[in-house]
Amino acid sequence: MGNLYCNSRDDVRSLLEASFSADGLLLESADLGENFFDLSSGLAGELFQTFNNYGKKLALVVSDTSIYSRSFQQLVLEHQYHSSIRFFGGEDAARQWLQDKQESKLKGIQEGIQEGTEGEAS
Repeated sequence: MGNLYCNSRDDVRSLLEASFSADGLLLESADLGENFFDLSSGLAGELFQTFNNYGKKLALVVSDTSIYSRSFQQLVLEHQYHSSIRFFGGEDAARQWLQDKQESKLKGIQEGIQEGTEGEAS
């Protein structure tokens, strides 16, 4: 994903900043350094907490989780239905999820505007 890379806590801020221009962020395995996959480093937890705190969506494409630790595989399973952070086996599914989240958000805004204008007409 271009020049975005996550291998240290210093990278978290730049990743968050990048997510604001697209209302979410997609990272592939190649964008994730070994510290991300080593859960004892705390990097994945900090990245996830930061994106949660800011209400940003994070899609992570990791095609083969079996090459990583059991704890990492468990983390992937725990985020299977997470509202803000999800793992995907392929980029297309990840992009679709991010797009669906954006469309859902826009629909909610439009419905709120319609409800507000209907209330004014009454």
